[in-house]
Amino acid sequence: MQVKILDRKIKAVTFDFWWTLFKDKNGSADGNDYHWRLEYLQEVCKSKGASKTKHEISLAYNEGRKFFEQHHKKGLFTSSEEVLQVVFNHLGIKLEKPELRQISNNISHFGSLSELVLLEGALEVLRFLKENNVRIGLISDTVLTKGKHLVVHLRRHGILKYFDYLVFSDEVGAVKPNPYIFNYALKKLGAYPEESAHIGDFPWSDIEGALNIGCLAIQYIGGNGPERNNIHPKANIVIESFYDILKIAK
Repeated sequence: MQVKILDRKIKAVTFDFWWTLFKDKNGSADGNDYHWRLEYLQEVCKSKGASKTKHEISLAYNEGRKFFEQHHKKGLFTSSEEVLQVVFNHLGIKLEKPELRQISNNISHFGSLSELVLLEGALEVLRFLKENNVRIGLISDTVLTKGKHLVVHLRRHGILKYFDYLVFSDEVGAVKPNPYIFNYALKKLGAYPEESAHIGDFPWSDIEGALNIGCLAIQYIGGNGPERNNIHPKANIVIESFYDILKIAK
């Protein structure tokens, strides 16, 4: 069996993770893991003889986010250790690399404990694609939650079995829209860009990246993410519900 979307034969479909397959239970970018991380960072500071308020920790944490976002928008990869280095620099704390690596792993673990919601219709689309022998992949940029901890959510929600290959930026050293991360995923899925589709919510990473290598670019805005109102003008398809895929796929 084969699937056609916009008269294009589709052999593989890749998905973004955040705001496409999953969102935080509270619909916020700052779930429980954010608060746990602030408390943990406060304890780390205390262990280094530096008493910091939650407000000070939060300001430094946001500086780390800005650092990541500035590089991300340029298509540049930054590791969680680099992001945390920025945080601790703003807090005036020096850490050795082994310490930073351990803190990074602990910070990442909190991400596996957060309560995420699988977006409506995602499961039905995954089933449809699998039943039609379409190869399924995941391409996700990571910040402080590493890929190994995001996998926990795929398993917890019973959808890991549908994926043929998972690609996380912290494991390949590249972020969307860098062509490398898309081509890497498609090579593992055994498909060419012209016979593949990518579904994601960010116009400048998901959609731009897919378009740049010749994939069918499907922008999903049903997750109410931060880019919901920022539609890429060249997106092949814009959907508000995963059920839209079931309507247009043949």
